[in-house]
Amino acid sequence: MYRIFVAVFVLMMIHRSVRRLREGHMSVPRFLGWMLLLLGVGVVSWYPMLSQRITEYLGIGRGVDLFFFLSILLMVFLVFNLAVRQEQSRQQITDLVRALALRDLDREK
Repeated sequence: MYRIFVAVFVLMMIHRSVRRLREGHMSVPRFLGWMLLLLGVGVVSWYPMLSQRITEYLGIGRGVDLFFFLSILLMVFLVFNLAVRQEQSRQQITDLVRALALRDLDREK
């Protein structure tokens, strides 16, 4: 039963990702990353022994351990990207406020 649930979830997320790509709300590299992740989840849910083979090859005890390890790496990557974007936004706001202040100063003269 969980395989059907996972398949429906993966298909819904693929549909949503394609729509966001077409609307211009998602870049092609980000879209490809999501597709890789979603297809990986779908394949592993239908072929769980595949994850066991991968973990044996990598020297990891169980498939669940691999899942948690990859999840932690993904979260660290995402937090890093969010921190970089937040810093870029902060710098853009600072530059904008500075430019507006200088413009207002020139108007007062």
